[in-house]
Amino acid sequence: CVAEPSEPPESTSVEVLDSTRVKVQWQPVPEESRRGIITKYVIFYTVEKETSEKEVHAPFLEAVVNGLRQSTTYSFQVRAETVKGAGPKSNPKNVTTKGKESK
Repeated sequence: CVAEPSEPPESTSVEVLDSTRVKVQWQPVPEESRRGIITKYVIFYTVEKETSEKEVHAPFLEAVVNGLRQSTTYSFQVRAETVKGAGPKSNPKNVTTKGKESK
């Protein structure tokens, strides 16, 4: 029986690369909770109640999110999807991008 995943991806981590980019990584949904083949992951990133999305095709388990604002705190969540639908989002991880680097 194929359905949407019953659990979010595990061990989500967010690493600030510089003032406008972060790297998001996660572990797959536990096998017993996948309920089908994971086709993609969706990264949600929220700043000031404005949420953007970035899709990542499975089996990739990381992505760099570009074009972020400097010195801004973002909340990141990841969810997995099968052909039947989307599973729950992971717990939010908050990070703050770097400011301008002085030369």
